[in-house]
Amino acid sequence: GSPTGNTTVTYPLADARPTRSCVIDRVTNVYTYAVTGLESWTLAGAEGAALDLDLNLVGLDESIGNSGTFPSLNLDTTTFPFKFTDCIINCNSTAYLTREFRLSCDYHIDKTRFFNTQTLTGIYSLDRTVTLEFSMPDCDAQVLYGVGRGGFSVVITATTGNSVLTFTMPAVAFPRETPPVPERREIMLPLRGQAFRSGTTLELSASLNATP
Repeated sequence: GSPTGNTTVTYPLADARPTRSCVIDRVTNVYTYAVTGLESWTLAGAEGAALDLDLNLVGLDESIGNSGTFPSLNLDTTTFPFKFTDCIINCNSTAYLTREFRLSCDYHIDKTRFFNTQTLTGIYSLDRTVTLEFSMPDCDAQVLYGVGRGGFSVVITATTGNSVLTFTMPAVAFPRETPPVPERREIMLPLRGQAFRSGTTLELSASLNATP
């Protein structure tokens, strides 16, 4: 959606699916996908690692250029990645420890619309699904087990220097899942759920305060 704010900029979800150009330099050739749509993305964090963002793109067609035709880029090397150790995960307004998390959004792009053409006729999204999964120490997070079909709020906050990245979900419903009991190891409560709207509040919003 349309970003709002100055120091802290909020990025809401939107139903319209914008398209972009994607260029990949594979050394021997440069491949250009003039019209691509974002089918899904996954933000993941795990012990001892930086946060990782994976994008799954769908392109209408491909053109191949010569080696060395990739455009020049001005990369920002002054900022640092967000790390999992600097994340705070709040569930139902309480901070919990977790070993990892995966936040995903799938737009369910229809990849069957070829009709009487050799390429897709467009980038059309059929739905939008936001899912979240993580595991927490069962002794600490047992209160979250089977909270109810209405779910609870989840806020993920990552900080690096003075930059703060926040993902807010007003209602995430987690089906009951019995934690496995490993031998002589801590019991972890697995939580795998889907984010939903709460009234007029979207199922997910992101904000970034990148003040130096």
